[in-house]
Amino acid sequence: MNPEQVIRYRFGMHTADFLICGCCGVYVAALMQPETQQSFATINVNALDCAHLVSQDSVTVDYDGETMQSRQERRLRAWTPVVSIEEQNSQS
Repeated sequence: MNPEQVIRYRFGMHTADFLICGCCGVYVAALMQPETQQSFATINVNALDCAHLVSQDSVTVDYDGETMQSRQERRLRAWTPVVSIEEQNSQS
């Protein structure tokens, strides 16, 4: 995917950027950048060429009742710490 085709979208609480392919509309990943902590991300492995190598049962979830704080805490526990290329470039 061409980086210029990535669309960043923020849902109602604006706690993370969801990265969407501008060509096909597939959710690719999400990136959370808390103000005082390192960034965290999650990726949609189904969007990868190697998705067939990952076998995990799907789980139905409902996050509608979460507060902003509980949502961020859940993501800090479950998402992967990352350093984005954008962060590296801004620190140079």
